[in-house]
Amino acid sequence: PTSVGRIARSQWVVVDADGEKVYRFDAAGRFVGELGRAGSGPGEFRDATLVLDWGGDSTAIFDAGNSRTQIYSPSGRLARSQQWHGLSIWFAMRTPD
Repeated sequence: PTSVGRIARSQWVVVDADGEKVYRFDAAGRFVGELGRAGSGPGEFRDATLVLDWGGDSTAIFDAGNSRTQIYSPSGRLARSQQWHGLSIWFAMRTPD
């Protein structure tokens, strides 16, 4: 995996090595499902590189390949997406709203 983070305090999110798939696991390590898929549309990834807690129970997934951050709710639904314009991933990270 490239990155591992928590979602909803009882699930784990794991980004696979190619950065195009993000998997969800419950607290016991059982597979729950995937977040998004490979691609460039909403909820899709080209190079997911980092997973972070993002205010409350939200989870941010930074996607360098699509130059954006996608924010997921505790249920695993895409809540919003923030495009980066000419910035690297490190400058795109900021304190949650």
